[in-house]
Amino acid sequence: MPINETISRAKTELEKNRLWRSKEILQGALITYGYDIELYEAYGLTLLKMGDLVEAGRFLFLSAKRKNEYLEAIDIYKSKCFKNGATQIYSTFPSKAKLNKFSDYPDIIKKELEDYGFPEILKANSGEVHFGGRSRLSKFLDNSLPFIFLVFFGALIILGLIKGCEIIF
Repeated sequence: MPINETISRAKTELEKNRLWRSKEILQGALITYGYDIELYEAYGLTLLKMGDLVEAGRFLFLSAKRKNEYLEAIDIYKSKCFKNGATQIYSTFPSKAKLNKFSDYPDIIKKELEDYGFPEILKANSGEVHFGGRSRLSKFLDNSLPFIFLVFFGALIILGLIKGCEIIF
């Protein structure tokens, strides 16, 4: 079934105040279809009517729609999930909305995410997520592991020699 028909069916259920059914239809569509701003708006609106403001805010934020009735939910989502920069924000996105490039998002979303340190390339071809390179610990371990191995191996040799001397003498 085309995405427009699915959204239309969900809206009909929403108008009949059958929120659970609208949510059910849209959840299935979220799995089937990729990142679609109309779908995300419809799902966010359903969640908003159900009173789930954080989840509604997440989908309404990603819908790139900024209607007055959506702003409270979007602000609640952002205040909860935008505390620790790009990595945390990106981790809250549904998998279908984790796009490879920052520039693939609608302009209004790009503008709002710019201040949170989103890099241009979000995922490598391997699917690995990148945010400004590797951590300091990771770099430190890469540079230090050969040295640590030599020290450990040297200590084992010295301990072996000491034990050997104890046995002989």
